[in-house]
Amino acid sequence: MSNYASFSIPKPKNWQDFENNTCILFQCILNDPNTAMHGRAGQSQNGVDIFGRRERQDSHWVGVQCKQKSGSQEVTKAELENEVAEAKKFRPRLTEFILVTTAPDDQKIQQVAREITEQHRKVGLFSVDVWGWGTLEREVTKYPPAINAFHPDLNPFTDRLISLGEESIANQQVQNAKHDQMLELLQQMAAQKFNFGENATDTASASTEAFDQNVHSEIDGYRDLIQRGKAGTAKHLLEALKARIWETASDRIRFRIVTNIGASQLELGEDELAAESFLEAKGIVEDDPLGLANTALAYLILNEPENAIDIAKTALEIDPNNAAAASYLIAGHIHDESISDPLSLVSESLQDAPEVLASAINFYARRDDSSWRDLARSAARKHADQNHLQRRAAEAVLDEAMFSQDMIIGAVSGSDIEVQDLRDAVAVLQSLWSELLETEGHLTDSSLPHNLSVALWGLREISAAALVLDQALERCANTEELRELRAAMYLEAGELDAAQQLIGSRPPRPGLSIMLAQTFVSNEPKRARDIIEEIDFSSAPEHLTCPQTLIQLLPSNVRYF
Repeated sequence: MSNYASFSIPKPKNWQDFENNTCILFQCILNDPNTAMHGRAGQSQNGVDIFGRRERQDSHWVGVQCKQKSGSQEVTKAELENEVAEAKKFRPRLTEFILVTTAPDDQKIQQVAREITEQHRKVGLFSVDVWGWGTLEREVTKYPPAINAFHPDLNPFTDRLISLGEESIANQQVQNAKHDQMLELLQQMAAQKFNFGENATDTASASTEAFDQNVHSEIDGYRDLIQRGKAGTAKHLLEALKARIWETASDRIRFRIVTNIGASQLELGEDELAAESFLEAKGIVEDDPLGLANTALAYLILNEPENAIDIAKTALEIDPNNAAAASYLIAGHIHDESISDPLSLVSESLQDAPEVLASAINFYARRDDSSWRDLARSAARKHADQNHLQRRAAEAVLDEAMFSQDMIIGAVSGSDIEVQDLRDAVAVLQSLWSELLETEGHLTDSSLPHNLSVALWGLREISAAALVLDQALERCANTEELRELRAAMYLEAGELDAAQQLIGSRPPRPGLSIMLAQTFVSNEPKRARDIIEEIDFSSAPEHLTCPQTLIQLLPSNVRYF
């Protein structure tokens, strides 16, 4: 049985789906098609949601309890002990009890399970195990029916592409063998100086073309997976394809395999690996416009803007309509002070392309030029189907709100911008965030949940802001600013212990330090003063938000409002 643990399984959205999908999984694990849900909603379940017999042995009953957890929640010792106590009431008596949860694997609770198992062994009771999400995910990826249940978005690719050891790949192996046999035959004929007839050549060519066409279709499927947010799955499958056919594949197929591996790596946040893949692809096919554009991107990733500019220009000479190359040409000039209008770098025919507009928006934003906001709104109106541009337009509203109103964390003030505009922007970002949560693996860009949570907090939608941050802290790879923002929310709510767990006793940013000092000013004024005295105000914003009770503790040269 193949193991597909190198791609991610999305967590179920509700407890019903979790239980139903887990039931399908355990039908496979136990090899018992009669594995079933225990009773119905509202009935006493005696600590067991799912029951079955391992290998259908009459005396080997397995009970499964499902615990769906959100955010950073974990299964506690008390919860496990309570579920075990309930499971003792199940009849017939259990041989195994497994608690499965969407919480991460936890060494501490697994140890508790082992200790209970040892106690039970002495008195002839069932074993106890706890499967966190990591364990459950690995088990799911062993069984195609479970993959289909937990990850239906992979269809129709699950049966056709993902089951590498089953029918689809068997067919591919046959095709590979036929292709190899044909090449061997042609080599033998050449070695023996046979005279190739027209028919023989046509047959060989047709076979090769058919093989290539089939592989191209397969690559198209993996490319579509990347675009649907399944980059981890696509990368795994592309690497498997590369291993199978690389030696006999054409340059074009090799180019496409490596290029799409690079695209999947880019989506997964493996930027430097993506750059290496794009450079490798260029070495396979030198003058492909797509390959050249990707090469320019590779040099941008590697912080070689001059090379990026040169390659982008070459790509545009070959293909004047190459919008991707044009966007990277603009990106390569971000630090060139002689360029004030990024759109002047590209032909007029490309200036309204979504990729080019996105790059121009970033050009202005990186230079703190507020004109990026108007350009973002204009671009979003022109391209209503481009999510990235819709996001930038929404962020323009947020940026304007914060700039024009001096919007501080957790308090929208002033009337320079309509609150409804802010709510509309939040709705856009919320929709994009929900879509992003459906993608695989870690999220590499923490700016979206950061901006969304700040806006929600400013609108006093505290619970919604906290939920976004908790989701992001679980999924985002770069979480320093997210941790600090969540800590600020904890501090505002008076949850000091939770805040300190995220940021420690000495926050790295002046604003957080002031918030932390505020929590001590009444009961521990000396501690509050110590925190204030350790702040590096040289790195602080010109204006700090400071409660009246702390003003007397600030250095005299600090401006505040």
